[in-house]
Amino acid sequence: MQGRSHCYEGYSPHKTTVPVRVMKLMGVNTLFVTNAAGGINKDYSVGDLMLIKDHLNLSGFSGVNPLVGKNDERFGPRFPAMSRAYDLEIRNLAKTIAKDMGFESFVHEGVYSMMVGPNFETVTECRFLRMVGVDATGTRLKQKDQFKYLGSLISSDGRNNSEVASRIAQAKTNFQKMKIVLTNKNISIRTRRRALECYIEPILMYGCEAWTISKQTQKKLEATEMWFLGRMMRISWTAKKTNDTVLEEAHTTRLLISKIRKRQATFFGHVMRREKLENLVTTGMLEGTRSRGKQREKLIEGLTDWLKAGKSLEAIEATKDRKKWRTMIANAVKQGT
Repeated sequence: MQGRSHCYEGYSPHKTTVPVRVMKLMGVNTLFVTNAAGGINKDYSVGDLMLIKDHLNLSGFSGVNPLVGKNDERFGPRFPAMSRAYDLEIRNLAKTIAKDMGFESFVHEGVYSMMVGPNFETVTECRFLRMVGVDATGTRLKQKDQFKYLGSLISSDGRNNSEVASRIAQAKTNFQKMKIVLTNKNISIRTRRRALECYIEPILMYGCEAWTISKQTQKKLEATEMWFLGRMMRISWTAKKTNDTVLEEAHTTRLLISKIRKRQATFFGHVMRREKLENLVTTGMLEGTRSRGKQREKLIEGLTDWLKAGKSLEAIEATKDRKKWRTMIANAVKQGT
């Protein structure tokens, strides 16, 4: 299933239930359904999760119900009981898992209300829903290709190309603001490099712990590093000096990628030792099917190559020994410089 149809889009209730009925005929007995909803309960916060224990089908009061019409015995009796529509055993299991993972503070159990839409509820309707015991009501969130979260640009395709480009642009903008200091030849190059590390690189590397560094991304970051050094040394592009010459005059080597990888490895080790949900997300060890074609490079694959740790599973195992993991990172940084 990709997406779902809605009554407010012009589909009849019978058509909206076709995918579920097809799954029933295929032998599916348990179905997990998720959706975005608007909070009615004042104790809920944005981003909280709710396990549905019961629902209020207000549209059913006016006859909007997929069961209206001739009954098909393959899908159940003429008058199905709805007092236990949501499996108690599965709900209890979900609550137990939430407790074990420390998610109790934002996982609730409540009553859901179905509204036809497509308009949002009025103030009076929300007040009514709250009075009859509803905790959340259906809504459709506006979808965007990109959005900012905690300063990082999140893309719908899961890639970080836009975020890296944004970080590079912000770092260059701030470099220009400090141009008087960073390009001042009366200040030693060592001091200026230190200023670059303290004031510009943190802007560039913000959130880099979650980046997947492809060859193309690495080239962009290395080019940005040389852009900084070239302007610090006041070297015009018409001088046609090689990168090696610029590095020699600046008395340094390429350090940016090693710094990013060190941050990633440190964060990766911290996540692996927690053994929580983020552990599974970071390693990508989740159930499901892969798409066709060449697979995207994973964060752990890039780290494994940089650390020369052999296989990904060996790197994951190494994180459990904090001292060993730190030694591996230190050796990789040393080789990278």
